[in-house]
Amino acid sequence: MAWMAGIRLYQIFEYEWKYKDLIISHIQRLCGCLKKVVCRVKEIEKEEANYFLYKTCIEYDKDFDIYFGLYELVSNDLCGVITFKGNVLNNYSERPDVSIKRGIFQGVDYFTTHYENTIYAYPDLAKYIYDYSPFKIEGCTEPNLIWFKSDKLSEEKKKYLLAGNINLSEDEYLRKLGYKKLYDCGKLKMIYNY
Repeated sequence: MAWMAGIRLYQIFEYEWKYKDLIISHIQRLCGCLKKVVCRVKEIEKEEANYFLYKTCIEYDKDFDIYFGLYELVSNDLCGVITFKGNVLNNYSERPDVSIKRGIFQGVDYFTTHYENTIYAYPDLAKYIYDYSPFKIEGCTEPNLIWFKSDKLSEEKKKYLLAGNINLSEDEYLRKLGYKKLYDCGKLKMIYNY
């Protein structure tokens, strides 16, 4: 409803607050308060991409097969990483202290020049910050259920699903373990055609 009313709502969930420095950086980027840098794109090692994303993201998709770095022109420092799984853009992250001028455009241009002409993206509606991206918004998904304790649930739900004959529902089982549930904001459905 906020999106349809032209209101930019940035949602912060309880389990994310341990990443408050990254959240503050996201908000500063949205407000235009970070140093703007000019970068160039070059391919990097997967380990370097993973390490950068680990340091700069609240959460990220680890399943990617194409990855680039965005390097500042003057200092040659790595300032951003963009990754793809096939033709789906699944991660874009910038260093917390900078804002890359046209960073998402550069990554998309590089991809369409060297790989495929059509790119899909499904960014988190609660944290989407690339308001001037080259993507066309086609809609959004329904919110997703998230179980959390002090962090996002990962292993406990898998254990429940693998166990099979537990006499409790998933809801009862996870609540018994101290988890709470909430729904996220869903994801934007976006497409870019070169």
